[in-house]
Amino acid sequence: MNPGFEGELLDKLHSLTDTEVLDYVIMNHAEPDHANAIKAVMDVSSEAKLVTTRKGARMAQVFYKIPEQRLAIVKDGDTLELGDRTLRFIEAPWLHWPETMFTYVEENKVLFPCDYFGAHTAAGFYDDEVENLIHVAEKYFGEIMMPFKRKGAQALERISGLDIGMIAPSHGPIYRNPERILDMYRIWTAGETREKAILVHASMWGATEKMVKAMAETLMSEGIQVSYFNLLNSGIGDITRQLVDSRAIVPGTPTVLGELRPLAVYATHLVKILKPPLR
Repeated sequence: MNPGFEGELLDKLHSLTDTEVLDYVIMNHAEPDHANAIKAVMDVSSEAKLVTTRKGARMAQVFYKIPEQRLAIVKDGDTLELGDRTLRFIEAPWLHWPETMFTYVEENKVLFPCDYFGAHTAAGFYDDEVENLIHVAEKYFGEIMMPFKRKGAQALERISGLDIGMIAPSHGPIYRNPERILDMYRIWTAGETREKAILVHASMWGATEKMVKAMAETLMSEGIQVSYFNLLNSGIGDITRQLVDSRAIVPGTPTVLGELRPLAVYATHLVKILKPPLR
């Protein structure tokens, strides 16, 4: 939870339970957009332990000043018995920070994977309530998870033996149809591509645009799907989504004082750091 919303979170928690007698607070991920309210919750729940990975414990100490005696460190496969509920912890490092873990509630068959399987939308509470959700999820994968495809595939393998009835990520809707997103993540983390090329260009006087359009027409004549973007008026997120399953990229740019146009420099840098499965 980002700074400034601690009071709102505590009010909602108070409406559900007595927060002063919490036993545990689970930290799947230390990034402040998820974990910034931890200190506020721990201050109210003075006896609660913060459950996290070893790397997460260090981050909780540095970021949120949680003392060592209030940390409960877990590792991959550990469980926590809560009476009528059992929590199982799965380490999932680099999805997308080094301390990330998943929490699985065995009796309810619910997986809490934090950022993994997420989507940047608040359009619906459940997956089947969001129109074009897979497109939104693909955009999120491209922007956040694509550089960590190998780690993502390893995480999928770790949870393959779980009986998952529901996936509740920390961004976007809850999946009550979990295979819907699991199937897509198997494809995306494997780097499977389609007969598709993405053409991205910046032009100054129209010559580069003419050349890129000629390439697009040639590719389409060969039955190849083309995604076409002018950097002057295209959203980077929309371009990123197309990188996830495109087989090739065709960048086009004029020169400015003997160098690439700055918009094209930014676009090519983005492609480099996101590591899409294309040529």
